[in-house]
Parts: sequence; C-alpha cells; structure tokens
Amino acid sequence: MSGCPTIHASCVVVGEAGVLIRGASGAGKSSLALAIIDSAGRAGRFARLVADDRVRVDACNGRALASAPAALSGLVERRGLGIVSADHVEQAVIRLIVDIEPAPERMPEPAALEIVLEGVALPRIAVARGDSRAAELALFSLGDHWRRSCGMRALAFAARREKIGSSAPHAPSIRTDRAASPRGGQDPERMAFCAETA
Repeated sequence: MSGCPTIHASCVVVGEAGVLIRGASGAGKSSLALAIIDSAGRAGRFARLVADDRVRVDACNGRALASAPAALSGLVERRGLGIVSADHVEQAVIRLIVDIEPAPERMPEPAALEIVLEGVALPRIAVARGDSRAAELALFSLGDHWRRSCGMRALAFAARREKIGSSAPHAPSIRTDRAASPRGGQDPERMAFCAETA
C-alpha cells in the first residue's frame, strides 16, 4: 500500500469497524480517537488505534481501507504528553466518517449524512469541536449503521440456521435460540456472518 494517498485524519477500529476522524489542525482528532477507544473499552468492546495524524486510504473490492504510514504506525498524540506509543492494528475497513466542525448542523440534510471517499459511499456525521459527547455519538452512529446494514443479512443468517419458517417467506417468524447466545450478548456466529457479508 505504499502508493496509497494519505489524508490529514485519525482512525480507530471498534470491533471490525473503522472510524475515520477528520478535521482541521488542532481540532481534536487525536483526542476524539482516544475518547472513542476509552468509551468502547469501558463498554467491553474491542477498540484500537489504526492511525493518527495521517491515514492511508485505499479502495479495495468496494471497501475503503485505512492504515498508518510506516513512520507513524502505533503512535498517537496525547495532549500534555506528546507523541506516545499505543496498542494498534495495522488496517481497518472504514465504516463511518466523523468530521469535527466548528458549528455542525443540528438537523443535517440526508445528503450530508453520506460521503464518497475513494469511490466508496460511507455514512458520515459531524460533531462540534470540544463536544464531550462526540465519542458517544460516534459509537451510537456506528451501531445504528450496523443495525441498518446488517438487518437483511441477519434474516439470511436466520434462514440458513433454519430459524425462519419457510411457509411464510413474506412474514417470517424467527425462533429465538437463547442457548446459542452468551448471556447479555450477540450471537457470535451471527456477528461473524454479518462481518463476512458486509
């Protein structure tokens, strides 16, 4: 990926989903990236840094992939501490773009909620600079996108597992298989199926 373009941004991964954070210099991209990682971690979700300050973006099979330039891999800026090492992953599929803006629209138009990056259409949200709720909003938006994009694939998964009655394809009844799911969590096989078909 040495020939991939780089953009002025930061990127983290939550679960299998990459979150690309854009904004002007000094807008707080690194701080938001770390806040998303911390918030996800407190909720028991896997989250790691992908890249800070500069992000390589490459389109592959209809997906936008984010990675760090070699010189910046595993490094992040922490206010008051400077550049420090951080747990990181090499690459992530971008699932959400977060733009840090001085005064984002309270009720954005639908067109503002999607952007094309390297030929790939991606969901987008805008957050205010310094907004203490920005990390939670990003995580909520990421979950909302997952629920919407995985909805039909979840039905396909259920049909594959014979959880949907074949006699009424237009009004399927889904049998709950609680024994297959960890208490309080998602069925890991269903989540893997969604990730595979995303």
